[in-house]
Amino acid sequence: LITMKKLFTLFAAGALFATGAFAQLPPPFQVEPDVVKDFADKNVGRKAIQGGDRNQDGYLSQEEMDSLEVLNLGSYRIDPFDVVSYEDLAKFRNLKKVYLGESDLAEVDLSRNPKLEVIAIQSPNLKTVVIAVGSKPQFYFPTQSGEIVVRRVVNPDDPNAIWYQ
Repeated sequence: LITMKKLFTLFAAGALFATGAFAQLPPPFQVEPDVVKDFADKNVGRKAIQGGDRNQDGYLSQEEMDSLEVLNLGSYRIDPFDVVSYEDLAKFRNLKKVYLGESDLAEVDLSRNPKLEVIAIQSPNLKTVVIAVGSKPQFYFPTQSGEIVVRRVVNPDDPNAIWYQ
């Protein structure tokens, strides 16, 4: 026989599950706004933290910044024209691949990223790419029309920079 107490317990448990009290899944990995305060561009900071935060503490240590090899700022990941500065890319010294989505920016300085192997550019507004002397990345322009100027400069952090001067 089912007693009134058991019936009430079953009803209460069913109500909790129906309202989602026990059924809530953890939210997807999100970056809090104050975490990206050290980034000039908050969207670049968010994408870097999402891609490089290995211990999932919501912050990027210097070790995690140094280990980040791929950064995707493609427009399908960030709303178009949300990137207002690329200066944070200099923090990622071992970056090998960078995907630059749409933005209003006309120039990107990647001279502090001498290990770049791939630079993919989606933005029709980007006209100048600055890279380090000695680096030889491949460029991909999936939607680009028009010309892009590639300017090479000496990276003062590069131990081989003396040979390029």
